[in-house]
Amino acid sequence: MWVPDIRTIFLVQFLINSFLTLILYVFRKNEKTYPGFRTWMLSLPVMACASLFFFRPDQVPLLVAILAANMLLLFALIMRFDSIWRFTGSGPYPRIIYLIALPATILFIIASQYFGIPDSVRIPILTIIFLVIVIAGCIPLISREEPETYRLRMSIFFVIGIWVVLFIARLAWFMAFGEFSLYDINVVNILYLFYSIVADILTTVFFILLNMARTRSELRASEQRHRHLCENLPDYIVVHDTGHIYYANQPMLQLTGLSPQEIRTRSFESLLTPASAVAVRQIIASPNTGTVKSDPFDVDLLQNDGTIRHGIMQTIRMSGNDLSGFLSVITDITELKMAENSLSRATTKLNLLTHLTLNEIHNAVFYLSGYIELGKQAAQDPKMQKVIDRQMEIVQTISKLLLFAREYQGLGLKPPAWQNVMHTYLIGVSHTPHLDVTRTLEVDGLEIYADPLLENVFSTLSENVAVHSRTATAISLRYKETPEGLTLIFEDNGIGIPAGEKEKIFERKTKEKKGLGLFLVREILGITEITICETGEPGQGARFEILVPKGAYRFTRVR
Repeated sequence: MWVPDIRTIFLVQFLINSFLTLILYVFRKNEKTYPGFRTWMLSLPVMACASLFFFRPDQVPLLVAILAANMLLLFALIMRFDSIWRFTGSGPYPRIIYLIALPATILFIIASQYFGIPDSVRIPILTIIFLVIVIAGCIPLISREEPETYRLRMSIFFVIGIWVVLFIARLAWFMAFGEFSLYDINVVNILYLFYSIVADILTTVFFILLNMARTRSELRASEQRHRHLCENLPDYIVVHDTGHIYYANQPMLQLTGLSPQEIRTRSFESLLTPASAVAVRQIIASPNTGTVKSDPFDVDLLQNDGTIRHGIMQTIRMSGNDLSGFLSVITDITELKMAENSLSRATTKLNLLTHLTLNEIHNAVFYLSGYIELGKQAAQDPKMQKVIDRQMEIVQTISKLLLFAREYQGLGLKPPAWQNVMHTYLIGVSHTPHLDVTRTLEVDGLEIYADPLLENVFSTLSENVAVHSRTATAISLRYKETPEGLTLIFEDNGIGIPAGEKEKIFERKTKEKKGLGLFLVREILGITEITICETGEPGQGARFEILVPKGAYRFTRVR
């Protein structure tokens, strides 16, 4: 009958623990792990080193080999129970085991070798220490409330239990039948050593499975949370490809009146109006629709009763082992569209009413000024003529205010839009044909988000140069980027603006006409939170700085 050499068993244990270390290292690098995994992984090379000392104790002094092997074996055992404590959320293994039990055991082994303590005393004491460490380490395996890992935890507990039984049986064998020797060739000793190898393999495999089971549990919980979130969001969420729908959340099912099974037999485009279906098909087919979500675009959805719901849609490509398609999220803006259309109609009507009213008032003022002029010609009294002149001034002021109101009437009527600064500037300046100066433009490719009346801004600025800075021979428009955003700089080389007037020129109530124009400029820019101020030096020309906040400017070509 073949009987294995004890040293060979230790060599096999060394190789297996080394191989298990490699497996856990690769697993830790490629998979999600939890507290305690690293400690378990480090316990394996410690156990392998202990096996190496048991394999060749003759390479070092015997006492050193025995101490090193037993210390490493006990330390590896404590590390594994520490891993169990950390994994189950019970915290690190009790520090008293590290600080007292481990040094005390080592000192006891040294003392037993030095003083020759008999096995009848030494073995029971070591067994008690061993059982305390094992029982303390196994408590979390039993007490942890985690149904997903219950069977695996009980499997580890069962493997450790058999190992404890064999350990106690082995010590009892030596106490009953002879002196204690690790290298004795007997059934109990060989069985214990073989099972130690099996226990290393099984507990390590079960510990890996514990990590995988917890990962699956977290994935299921995460899936449930995301599903709950999708089902309770007011937005319509659809996972689809060009021909099939894989998933639609509850709001989408309610909109279409279809069941989850029925909607899977439909294509996504069949839920849209023909125009929206074409738009979605083009966006999905675009190579730009990749891992980055698309820009929002308008779509029209068909309700189960045939009515149309308006929405804003964003889509992103999804890819995986079992799914390749698109995730589309549609925000219902039907009520917003209705309110917007109602507001637009009301604004249009109000604008029309205002326009008609202003025209009627302007006509009345025109007739009134004519009658005042006739009255002035008929009046012979100089005092009466002065009164009539004053009346004419008031009528002219009213006329100017009406003209200002007519310009201001369109402010905010249309939504802001991205506008090319160079094109808008050229159109605005074209309204000032008597402006005979050289022009410098350094705004190529620049667009800003502003009210459609932006051209009035540049028209008013250029008109100010023509009217109030007649010595100017040059104007320029350029920009510079700052931490706050982008600053547009409009300047001339005329007489400039006095320091005390720099802010007053933007006020509505000024004696000169330019105040009304610049007041309107500030209001137009303010709609999209753009600001304007005058920063020029008196005598060196006017300098208007227009600060465009971040997000309200962009470049349409590479600078």
